[in-house]
Amino acid sequence: MRGEICWRRAGVAAGLGFYGKNGLLITGEFGPLVRLGGVLTNFPLEKQVAADVALESKCEACTICLDSCPAGALEPYKIDKKKCGNRVFTYGLRGFSAFLEEVITADEAGRQEALRGPALRELWQNFMTGGYYYCWACQTSCPWGKPGNPA
Repeated sequence: MRGEICWRRAGVAAGLGFYGKNGLLITGEFGPLVRLGGVLTNFPLEKQVAADVALESKCEACTICLDSCPAGALEPYKIDKKKCGNRVFTYGLRGFSAFLEEVITADEAGRQEALRGPALRELWQNFMTGGYYYCWACQTSCPWGKPGNPA
């Protein structure tokens, strides 16, 4: 969940939006419902971006994203990555490994129950859609991502 380039910081520095209390880039048009990426180049820039981008959030008193976090991983502008990761990877490789172990070690009735249970459906959905993360509560609850957002 960490890389050499912080695309959120780059997005704020580029003027695409602001930091939300959930730590995500919030844009005026799409709220937190954006996927960030970039292209690395050695093209010279005319102007250098400040090393530290100021927090100029427009979330004001809103705490909907913080309150909606099922892992309790959010505080204003801070993410507990361990708590978040434990939740978001529930149906990723970690969850798949746990599911396989459960199926292999279970008796016949337990195997049937596991194969018909919700965990297999969630794993299948994630594998089919390429979604390796499971929780989007802080993104989907944010008013900035809804039609008629505060922008």
